[in-house]
Amino acid sequence: MSNTIEYAKREFKALGYDLDDKEEGPNKWIMENVFELLEIFSKQGHSGSSAPFAVRYFEKLALFKPLCPLTGKDDEWGEIFTNDGTMQNKRCSAVFKDPDGKAYYIDGKVWRDKKGFTYTNHRSRVYLKFPCIPTTKYVAAWRDKLPSLWCDIKHWRKKKKTIVETLQEGGYVAEKLAQTGSNN
Repeated sequence: MSNTIEYAKREFKALGYDLDDKEEGPNKWIMENVFELLEIFSKQGHSGSSAPFAVRYFEKLALFKPLCPLTGKDDEWGEIFTNDGTMQNKRCSAVFKDPDGKAYYIDGKVWRDKKGFTYTNHRSRVYLKFPCIPTTKYVAAWRDKLPSLWCDIKHWRKKKKTIVETLQEGGYVAEKLAQTGSNN
């Protein structure tokens, strides 16, 4: 068994995978598939110089990413697939061209919240100028940029005072304060 496979087994174990698990399922399949790929990779005899190139090319191709810049030439576009005439790029499936000839990348901006969750939306579209390799920019989600208004004590006290004053005009607060025993 190669050093690469032994290393992979230690890493999967560190992740919490059970290497001796007999139960079929996605975790077992992923491990087996990765071990198979690593076995082939180790048999190819890559050196410290060639291995990073092979890994980088494999990763890009396995994820359907272009190895060199898109040209935007006619032979890169598939057939028109919408009623409005939009076409999809053959080399990068997240690149489209409108009937007016403007090309855009639908994953140009990916929004990330404080917990690390990511998503795209209608504002993720980024227009392209050829030649280019489309890149994704990760942007803090809007709620990450706002102060935490709901947790800010000073803000809450200010709001609470305004709410209390408003409710006092209707006689509601005196009744609620009497029920809770609070006078703040």
